[in-house]
Amino acid sequence: MRKKQIIASLKEDQFGVSVADLCRKRGVSDASTDKPKADAYSKAAARREQGA
Repeated sequence: MRKKQIIASLKEDQFGVSVADLCRKRGVSDASTDKPKADAYSKAAARREQGA
């Protein structure tokens, strides 16, 4: 997946679209989204902590 696709998927995930549906839509294994998703959430959490 390209970075833009990952970001789009994360945004859809935030609006309640299931990971399985996102993966089906993008034609990828749901396992391939685990690391990018975890990285993105970690970075978001770090930004929140810095802003607090």
